[in-house]
Amino acid sequence: MIKTFMRIGFALGAFAMLFATACEEVAPDELNFKVSPLSVSIAAEGGSAEVQAEIPLAWSVSFQADWLRMAPTSGDKGTYTLVFSAQKNDTGETRTATAVVSVQNTQETDFQPITITVIQTSVAVVPPTPDPALSFSNGTSFHLDEKGGTVRFTVTSNVPWTLENSLSDFTVTPTSGQAGETGVVVTVPANTVEKERTAVLTFKYADKTAQVSITQDAATPAPPEPQLTISPSNSITAGYEGGSFTLTVTSNVEWTASKEAEDVSIRPTSGSAGTTTVVIAVAENKVEKVRETRVTFTYSGKTAVVTITQAAAPHQDNPAVGVGGEINGWEYGGTITFEETEI
Repeated sequence: MIKTFMRIGFALGAFAMLFATACEEVAPDELNFKVSPLSVSIAAEGGSAEVQAEIPLAWSVSFQADWLRMAPTSGDKGTYTLVFSAQKNDTGETRTATAVVSVQNTQETDFQPITITVIQTSVAVVPPTPDPALSFSNGTSFHLDEKGGTVRFTVTSNVPWTLENSLSDFTVTPTSGQAGETGVVVTVPANTVEKERTAVLTFKYADKTAQVSITQDAATPAPPEPQLTISPSNSITAGYEGGSFTLTVTSNVEWTASKEAEDVSIRPTSGSAGTTTVVIAVAENKVEKVRETRVTFTYSGKTAVVTITQAAAPHQDNPAVGVGGEINGWEYGGTITFEETEI
């Protein structure tokens, strides 16, 4: 009796243990493998997105995207928050990655992997700013004569520019421009100053500068006021016997000399700017009257006159009676005296 009871009790205990074990196991069709949502977005500026996952078995994630980060990427059975993160997307294009969540199936389970899609748009891509550049079509140096004129050239730049002009007498149009090609005109008036002048045009663009220089010849010096002087005097007083007289002619222009009387000679009769020695020879006066004539120096439309006065010839017993007036370029003057003679 006792043995039979013990066998029955042992059997009941074993059955109870088996029943309890069976109750702890979960049937495969009761296991849940859930992921939500299946698609997430990350801001273009960077950030993160979360996915909730209920995973019944040991699991892992696989993805190929060097721009994407994920945590965690594996684990045991449980409920997880999967966090996807990325830095700023400045590629100019939207980028997409897929993360595949797989569980380690058993003989009793056959769960299919679940794919999560991660999308990140791109920020607006601003093209890199080029290095500021500015150039001129016809060079950077110009030359004009004293009459002036117009200088034209084209400014090519990839940034806006402004212009500063060092010489206000030169008019520049325009004095500023935008990126692209701009025609520039410089008006140069006649130079009235006997000195060369240069205008420097300074073009400022970004933090740089470029220059164009325009040089104009000096004005031609005005011709000097014609001058001629005679020394020691502009008058010659000669005795009746005549003679040679030396004058110094100083002039800043060319000159010529002319005479009125035939018996007066001049050497030389012309000269250049500078100092010239002139010899005037006067012949003997054979008339008992004072006579006068002139030598004229002509220079640049002007004249200078040397007056020659010659004494009268000595009285003779039977003189030839002189007559007042002009003879051969000499002007005679004086009083004629008549003596009474008995016949």
